[in-house]
Amino acid sequence: MGSGSSIQEVLEGSVTFKCNFPPDDATQGFATTGRLNDYDDDTLPNFELVFPDSDATKASFAAHVANIAPGAPIAGALELSVTLRVTGPVAWS
Repeated sequence: MGSGSSIQEVLEGSVTFKCNFPPDDATQGFATTGRLNDYDDDTLPNFELVFPDSDATKASFAAHVANIAPGAPIAGALELSVTLRVTGPVAWS
């Protein structure tokens, strides 16, 4: 997709990803802006996925946090597997 283009489409389904999990971080923990809080409260936050292509293609959408599964490896950073349930239009740019 070229830069500056934007396409709206309805995407049904879910997207799952893994990320590092610092539970005391305000964007991930139980703070009012954290994803664990979104899961507990069943809120509908906005998300943006940035793809690793040369144009840094983005998909922006609202989604419910459908599932959160923390992982604690023996060594290394804590992980979090997050599943988002997409609720409507996805804006691609």
